[in-house]
Amino acid sequence: MKKIVSAVIPGKNEAANIGGVLKVVTAHPMIDEVIVINDGSTDKTGEIAASFPKVKLINHKVNTGKTLAVKEGIEKSSGDIIVMIDADLKQIKEHNLTDLITPVLNDEVDLTLSMRHNSYIFKPFKIDFISGERALKREVLQDPLIWSKPHIGFGLEVLMNKSILKKGYTYKSVYFPNVNIAYKWSKVGYIQGTIDTFKMIGEMKKAVPLGEIWQELMTMSKNQVR
Repeated sequence: MKKIVSAVIPGKNEAANIGGVLKVVTAHPMIDEVIVINDGSTDKTGEIAASFPKVKLINHKVNTGKTLAVKEGIEKSSGDIIVMIDADLKQIKEHNLTDLITPVLNDEVDLTLSMRHNSYIFKPFKIDFISGERALKREVLQDPLIWSKPHIGFGLEVLMNKSILKKGYTYKSVYFPNVNIAYKWSKVGYIQGTIDTFKMIGEMKKAVPLGEIWQELMTMSKNQVR
């Protein structure tokens, strides 16, 4: 029986990049369903997403944060495999998504994570453990721990990691040599971007203590499937 693959893409004020992401995602032959959560945008993010016929668009008038946005998208998806994709990627291509999905689709691992070209600080560890691009089996997402702190918007990845390690799921890093993430200061300026980056780090620490976050990185780097 064919496995259904659903892409879930949250975004707030990503009009500059989401069109390029959706052009690739909606045309990908492995992806059966595309759900975009327009999480309180004040720009044209929602309009751009709505212009793609394949997209199932969820519009939030008020920003709920990444965790709740992704949770709603997953709940409204039908896939056996969920592909989480950030809306602020640059230069993503079809082969990147193929490389991300195939190991999960073929039951080689339970989860894959992208390593983008400009994930510079994580390259020595050979895994970007907070990457927003993840393909995973739906069962991986059933652990309540992942959704235990829903109002901490940027706690999702570190809580998911904690669950994965606890449950013993297998995972591997997939390198995206041509893909960059749009850093926050490139969107809103250096000062606000720096403030937003430290806010993101602060939210991660609220979800999982800093020492545990460091241990996640060390463990995931060491134990990933090569």
